[in-house]
Amino acid sequence: SPVLVGQGIDTPGTLASHSGTTGDDSSCGSLDTLDHWSDYVAQCTGTATATTCLPATEFDTVLAVYDGCTGTVDEIACNDDTVASECLLSGSNRKSAASFPVIEGEIYQIRISAYQDAFPSLDAREFDLRVECSPTP
Repeated sequence: SPVLVGQGIDTPGTLASHSGTTGDDSSCGSLDTLDHWSDYVAQCTGTATATTCLPATEFDTVLAVYDGCTGTVDEIACNDDTVASECLLSGSNRKSAASFPVIEGEIYQIRISAYQDAFPSLDAREFDLRVECSPTP
């Protein structure tokens, strides 16, 4: 079952015990079937930003956000490789961040996967996920 992500809290996760389903790729990834799902309950009405651009993230992430039930086709945001200094991994932009519109109290599903299911090593499947909400003025 999905892990609940708190507002502004770095929530640890891993793909070590997760398996994927062929065809369960995100729109911006490639062969990213190994995945981890988290639920986020919006703390405001406005724009939320989910990110794996945190020190504990050890692999090339793909981040997709869904509005609706886990695994549906209601993808509302997707990112692979955000260009920012905090998103660097081995000298390249490999970590991900995505912004999406939210309504306070609504649940959004966040899918973290590995680009082409590739990891630098079997142990390097750890990540942190943070979600921040900026209210509409």
